[in-house]
Amino acid sequence: MNDFIYLDSNFDKNKSKQYKLSIRVSTDGYCFLISHGLNCLAISHFTKFEEANKDKGFEQYFDSNQYINLSFKKINIFWQSNKISFIPKVHVQQIKLEYLFSTCHQFSDELDELKLAEVNDEILAVYSIPTKFKEFFEKKFGKISIRHNAEEFYKYAINTKQNPDSKTVFVLIQESCFFVAIPNNEKKHYMNSYEFNFENDIIYYILNIYKSLNIDPKSSKLIIEGNVQTYSRLASTLNQYLSNVEVVSIPKKYQANAKESNLELNSLVNLIRNDKCE
Repeated sequence: MNDFIYLDSNFDKNKSKQYKLSIRVSTDGYCFLISHGLNCLAISHFTKFEEANKDKGFEQYFDSNQYINLSFKKINIFWQSNKISFIPKVHVQQIKLEYLFSTCHQFSDELDELKLAEVNDEILAVYSIPTKFKEFFEKKFGKISIRHNAEEFYKYAINTKQNPDSKTVFVLIQESCFFVAIPNNEKKHYMNSYEFNFENDIIYYILNIYKSLNIDPKSSKLIIEGNVQTYSRLASTLNQYLSNVEVVSIPKKYQANAKESNLELNSLVNLIRNDKCE
């Protein structure tokens, strides 16, 4: 089964109706995870939507995958993009969401659809998904859950209690963009996303956040997850400036049964957490 970078010995496609399918997808490609309860059974490689096949449409990739087309107990779609904004719940009736979103991100009423997600009791996330993707998944799978890939990251980070003497900075790195969340016990949270081209861009933006927000590099803690190991100098360089840098790796039980290097697996830490959140 070369489709997978991780495969549990208990995986049985004939029992798929007991399983849950979680797909992380963007305009560039997709990967998926199959789980049973809290146990991850299979994680696929990332499949890129090849430019040569785009005339046939992204639909072909999902229609031709034998595992995605099994019958599942539940199906989750996690849309991966840098297009996500935040708004206080008290203002949601006063501000036109399309206007708010378009001030930060490119948005088309004809091509995209806005969705709302609750981060906590006071904050809503606003993000967009291309209408053609949303309609395809709803038609193919019927009743599904569609969420932004960074939604659970922000929920986890913002709802983490801060030590008054030591701030924690959370970072989720994706392809070409990363997300930052800094919780505040007085509810003055910092949430933002940054686009980047090179590894040095990530380092510059993170250090600039520390400087502009006056975060103590010695007492604070930086927690990074996602495509961290893709950038070989990232953690070691940040460690030269920050005293406490933690890189979130894939759980050891998945490393032990991994079919290949843990590099691609570690980039899917966020997908594993998303899959466990209902």
